[in-house]
Amino acid sequence: MRLQQIKIEAEKRGMTFKSIAASINMSEGNLHRCVRENRIAAQDLEKIARLLKVSVGIFFDESNITAITTTGDYSPASDSGDITLNVGDPVLTERIKAMEALIKEKDERLKEKDERISDLRDLLNMKKGDQ
Repeated sequence: MRLQQIKIEAEKRGMTFKSIAASINMSEGNLHRCVRENRIAAQDLEKIARLLKVSVGIFFDESNITAITTTGDYSPASDSGDITLNVGDPVLTERIKAMEALIKEKDERLKEKDERISDLRDLLNMKKGDQ
């Protein structure tokens, strides 16, 4: 990660670490520590990117980025429900794609089962009406 980029982007916008930290409910000292140690929680980085109006990707080494984007209200690291993760591990990327495919398949099978249940209920109601 390149968290020093926070300083650069903040200076471009005339913002201070104190104002950024306050905006994301973090102490200024903790924000400085995160930048110094080059470690930060994904949700905090997302908040900073949103505040600075930049892509989260600018905080990562571009030569080692694979973007994985998810949308929806199931993202625990995102306030908005949408999140882009930047990871440099192609194995992890493939595993995530495989998991997404399994989830999609599961959702399709559940939809088919719901339709079948509805059909069976209709048939049962028709038989009850014949009696």
